[in-house]
Amino acid sequence: MTASRINQGHVDLFDDRFWTSGVFICGHPKSGTSLLMTMLDSHPELIVYPEESHFFRRFRPACGAHPEKNIEEIVREYLLHIFEWNRDDPPGHQEGFADRDYSSIDSDRVRDLFRESIRQREGGSEIALPAAMFSYGSATGQVSDQTKYWVEKTPYNEQYAEDIFRYWPNSKCLHIVRDPRDNYASYKRKQTDWQPEHFSYSWWRSLRYGQNNVERFGSARYLLIRYEDLVEEPEKAINEIILCLGIDDDPILRRPTRAGRVWMGNSMFGDQFRSISAKPAGRYLEYLNRDEIRTLESLLRPEMQELGYSLDTAPSYPGYFVSQAKRIKWRLQG
Repeated sequence: MTASRINQGHVDLFDDRFWTSGVFICGHPKSGTSLLMTMLDSHPELIVYPEESHFFRRFRPACGAHPEKNIEEIVREYLLHIFEWNRDDPPGHQEGFADRDYSSIDSDRVRDLFRESIRQREGGSEIALPAAMFSYGSATGQVSDQTKYWVEKTPYNEQYAEDIFRYWPNSKCLHIVRDPRDNYASYKRKQTDWQPEHFSYSWWRSLRYGQNNVERFGSARYLLIRYEDLVEEPEKAINEIILCLGIDDDPILRRPTRAGRVWMGNSMFGDQFRSISAKPAGRYLEYLNRDEIRTLESLLRPEMQELGYSLDTAPSYPGYFVSQAKRIKWRLQG
């Protein structure tokens, strides 16, 4: 494939395949999506957007809600605003991300490249995402003849797989699934009002989308990855990923980065890592009480067994029937 090039500030018309070749990282929040993104970040065949775009949940609705605005205005507010983030002088929209700093990236250059590239294409809001990826990659010197995919990570992307493959038909999805007990132990530190039952439905729904997507689109396009396999057997998991994407193995896949800088993790427990670490696996035993574990296992027992997670509690028959009733309600809700 021939990727786009920058020649004396001019953006050439680039290969159509670039516009339709994304890698979308899917999964429940705090399931390991950031780890997977940062593993891919510095690979020479990928352009990895350093933050969640929220394309489907925020950007696309904003386009529909503000027909009076042109797409460049909306992109600047919802996609390219991150390149204004500065740790020493944070803008108002950086709230909640005080540790981020993209001041080394020329934000004006990113916007200029976006403006120039999007004018070369026809389409709706879907052209904005690859254009933003290209603009970021070009401004940071990442676009080359090696470039095969751009990569976007936003939790719950799995809900939009049909749109992903319709808008960008050469795309792949990597969906990471984590032991729901560890996932809940991490997530409840962020969402303190979430109870095990509420979380269980959210986790079940995310997994159900993923499994349905595998069945519909095939594992060659939609790959499910267990978080535990990624951190405990990284070589095996990395091999599955490079085969799925058709990219070369590279040592950088074992050294997570964000925007090319060493990534120390985003653990809700304050841990910092310079490499892939299995330490977070099984941590729920320290942070969940027996009732929380029992509730999660009771509600999610079939999926946990299917995924190979060992269970700490035995089913109780009164509890079993209550759980089954709740699961029937889940299926009716969809």
